Amino acid sequence: MILESIDKLIQESNNNFLSYNTKEFLNYLNTEIKYGFIDKNNRIYKEKEVKEDNSNWVDNYTIQTKDRLSKTKIGHCWDFVELERFYFNKNNIKCKSYFIGDKDLNITHTFLIYFLDKKVYWIESAWFKLNGEYEFNSESECLNFVKSKFKQHNNYNSIILKEYSEPKSNTNQLEFMEQFK
Repeated sequence: MILESIDKLIQESNNNFLSYNTKEFLNYLNTEIKYGFIDKNNRIYKEKEVKEDNSNWVDNYTIQTKDRLSKTKIGHCWDFVELERFYFNKNNIKCKSYFIGDKDLNITHTFLIYFLDKKVYWIESAWFKLNGEYEFNSESECLNFVKSKFKQHNNYNSIILKEYSEPKSNTNQLEFMEQFK
């Protein structure tokens, strides 16, 4: 199971996971969890289907708990962030989650940053073109970098960037998005 494997990574690292296990954790996320979503009726929508038919997404998506994601092994960036949050919280590492989107909320993304040794790190596992771990000297430097990449990749000038707390499990797409309007 994914959660057992994450716990094993944490135990084996003696909490010195940054140089080795964060990369292994990212690799694990990207090899074990596929991008897509599972609707309320447990129908699986793979990445291509999500992009082609947005109507099922709006009507049927709910944020998965880390436990459900570890069983289904398919998730959206919103789900990935919650598993990342679990990992960093388990390691007692301060982290924050952010939502970014165009002003009309047509294209959105969520991501997590964490703080360690006076540095800020952006860990990216669901935006595959930018998959990896990035180091910054400050939170503002990190967020400006992410904003610039979002604008560049999506051709948007006006974007929304907001920190958010862990959502309730089974929050649907409309409920989750309401906090960003």
